[in-house]
Amino acid sequence: MRKIIVDSGVGLPGDFVKKYDIEIVPVNLFSENGEDFSEKSYEEILYFMKKGKILRPSGISTERLIKTYRKYKDREIISIHIGSTISGITQTANLVAKKLKEENINVHVIDTLNAGPAAGIPIFKNIEKILDESISPLQIEKEIQDVSYKVEMFFTIRETKRLLRVRPVEGLKKIIKNPGMIIKYITMRGGKPLISLKLGKFKTVGFVKEEVEGLIDFLMKNYLKRKDKVIAFTFGCEREKDEEKIIEFFKENFEGEFHKTPPLPLWAACAGIGFLGVAFYKEHES
Repeated sequence: MRKIIVDSGVGLPGDFVKKYDIEIVPVNLFSENGEDFSEKSYEEILYFMKKGKILRPSGISTERLIKTYRKYKDREIISIHIGSTISGITQTANLVAKKLKEENINVHVIDTLNAGPAAGIPIFKNIEKILDESISPLQIEKEIQDVSYKVEMFFTIRETKRLLRVRPVEGLKKIIKNPGMIIKYITMRGGKPLISLKLGKFKTVGFVKEEVEGLIDFLMKNYLKRKDKVIAFTFGCEREKDEEKIIEFFKENFEGEFHKTPPLPLWAACAGIGFLGVAFYKEHES
C-alpha cells in the first residue's frame, strides 16, 4: 500500500489530509537571528510575527525526511513537493531518496511545479491514481504536472514590506518597482497588490481596494465564466469569513468542488498577516 508524504508548502483541505492519512513534513523556517521555527504551530507563528519577527523559509531538513521515510520503510512512498520552479525541496528529497535506496526504502519523489494550494489541487484531483499501485510514479508525476499547468492562483497581501523581505519572493521587488505597476497603482488610487503565482513565477497583476470583491471581479473578467466546472481552494491568514465569502461565490456560480485549506505557517511567514487568496483548476481548459 502506498504512503503519501508532502511538505508543509503544499496546501490541501484538512479533511482530505485526514481521510488519506497524508504525512506532512515541515519546511524549514528560521528567524533573522537563526532561531528555528520549523515545527512551531500556526498560532505560535502568528504570535511571533505580531511581535515583529521576520521568518524565512530555508529548504527542508534532510534529517526530518530521512526519519519520516524510515517510518514507512515497508511501504511504497510517494513524496510530493512544492515545485522545483520555486524551491530546492524536490532536489533535497531526491537526494535523500537515492541515499535510502541502500536501505531498500522505496521513495518516489514528485515535483508539482507549484506551491501552496496550487500544488495541492493536482494531488486532490489525482488522488485515486496516486494510490493505484498499477499506475507508475512517472505517470503520476505527469498527471500532476499536466494539472499544474492549468492551475491559476491569486492572492492579495496587506504586509507588502514583509513580503519583500522574505525569500523566495524577493523578485517582487523588481515587479512592484516596475513603472507600469506604479502608474497602475496611482490610477487605482492605491489598494492592495493582487499577485499571481504560477509555476514559480510571481507577478503583480493589479491593485484592489475591496479585496474579496476585487479578487472575484478580476477572476470573472479574465479567467472564469459562470457555469464553468472548477476545483477551487481558498487560503489565507486570519481571513476565515472572507474565505467563506469566496467559497459561497464559487458555489453559487460554478460547478465543481470548493474547499478551504487550513492556514499554513509557511505562507503566513512569507505573505504576512491578512493575506487572502484562491487557487483554481478549470476543467476542459484549452
